Amino acid sequence: MRNHFWKALVVAFVCFSVWVLLLPVLAADRGSKRGQFEQRFEQLKANSMRLQREGKIRNDSINVGTKKVKIAVGKFNIDPSPGLTPSAPPYQLGIKIWAQLVEGPDEGKYVNLVKHKWQRKERFKLWFDSAVPVQLAIFQNYQGGLIPTRQVVPDERYPTSFQTIFPGQPFEFPLVFHMDDNLERELMSIVVARTDVEHLPLNNQGGDSTAGGGPSEAGNGNTSGPGGSMKLSRTKEVFAKFNKDALENGRSEGQPTKFDIDGPPENKPPVSSTPDDVSFLLLGAGKIGEVQLDLHKD
Repeated sequence: MRNHFWKALVVAFVCFSVWVLLLPVLAADRGSKRGQFEQRFEQLKANSMRLQREGKIRNDSINVGTKKVKIAVGKFNIDPSPGLTPSAPPYQLGIKIWAQLVEGPDEGKYVNLVKHKWQRKERFKLWFDSAVPVQLAIFQNYQGGLIPTRQVVPDERYPTSFQTIFPGQPFEFPLVFHMDDNLERELMSIVVARTDVEHLPLNNQGGDSTAGGGPSEAGNGNTSGPGGSMKLSRTKEVFAKFNKDALENGRSEGQPTKFDIDGPPENKPPVSSTPDDVSFLLLGAGKIGEVQLDLHKD
């Protein structure tokens, strides 16, 4: 009996020692994965910004209510970044997502939307860093599907929610969000679409900017008046369709909508002054992508 005990103890010690020795290797593998995601993201962003400098991604200003909003218009051809494996399709979408707390002891600091334990009615901002010009919509989905999905933005009451998110610098979404006043988890669906997707009414104004066209005259995309209001409404309808298609089929308009996702490194703090400590990094093979995030309350 005593010999069996000591044998078991030795085996346990050896297993523990191997695990301790493997921890740096596992951490290195985790960092390497993030590094691979970052490499693809940065390459796609560099390809986009090169086209911007060359004037091959055209900009316009539209009026949403009384506010001018900057958007990308027309077609362009951004070189994709390679997939994570030789057989994987290349990436045409890349975006980072994180939240910023706006109250409490950690006000102003950043958190991961899924890992953070939310409080009832807690308020926060959303930040995005995109590798390509995109339009974006946010939905609240409900468990069980008994309550219809609610589209939060874009919304005419928040004109900048129709703005294109351009590569080059992080974008603070122009709205303070808040959790519901209950303890139920909340499902946030974020739909991202490159502005050169054909079915986006605000951005599909004809012309192929790869032919060398420069920025258009500001205001050509005026949305004031009945026709303009219809463009805004139609844009919201299109995003609702993208979201529904993605949730049901994983595809929309012939595009795969599933992202490859890398979360924040495990060795980083849950609350940080550095966005990359807490952000999700999403890469997509299609020009439309959707991710549903499960927000838990404490």
